[in-house]
Amino acid sequence: MVSYKNTLPFLFGLENHNDHRRFDVELLNPAACSLAFANGLKDIALVPVAFLENRNDYKIISDYCIGSNAAVNSVAILSNKPIHELSQIILDNHSITSNRLCKILMEHHWSHEVSYIKKDVSQGIRNLAEDAGVVMIGDKVFEYQSNFKYKYDLSLEWNQMTNHPFVFAVWIAKKELSDKLVHSFNEILKYGVDHIDDILKTTSFENFDLEQYLKVNLEFNFTAENRAGLTVFLNNYQLPAAVNN
Repeated sequence: MVSYKNTLPFLFGLENHNDHRRFDVELLNPAACSLAFANGLKDIALVPVAFLENRNDYKIISDYCIGSNAAVNSVAILSNKPIHELSQIILDNHSITSNRLCKILMEHHWSHEVSYIKKDVSQGIRNLAEDAGVVMIGDKVFEYQSNFKYKYDLSLEWNQMTNHPFVFAVWIAKKELSDKLVHSFNEILKYGVDHIDDILKTTSFENFDLEQYLKVNLEFNFTAENRAGLTVFLNNYQLPAAVNN
């Protein structure tokens, strides 16, 4: 599972539900979650949705996801110049889906061509060129966004372009996993999402509105609207292999 603030409800369920001992949890970045599943190291994983393309070795097992129907606040292009004045964008090497979304928006929403380079941005970016932007995801956005003049929320831009919510990650499992185990896991996630108020009573971060983030910015229920948004992303925006990473 991803180790960002956006998974706090899932983590709460996996630590506090009566059946939580049936599952061993490892916290990884999104790209590492995908790799662990692909290599057969994990039976269940919260994966970036771009990982699902051209695969048939999984099933989506949960009524829960990581999504947003407007500004998600934690997936953004950060820059010191407006988007149409950028010539390069640094991609977050912890990301699969957000990098893909950035490229889709640059081509179809902003109609602006830039070059791309992928880096580890977990410690921020030093000596960023004036005409460069950087994709950051998760907690890194909250830590480093004050260093930049512009913030382009990728979920909000997607919503404005397509009129659909954006789903960043879904829970998948190997197809042979038993229905009983999947049901138990789904109940654990439901327990966590149903107890967001309990999370807020015991968890806070300086200069960060966790309640706004968990209750307004994020959508955890994998609704019909969210499923439709995911279908639009996977079916309508195929990128050439050369930039599909």
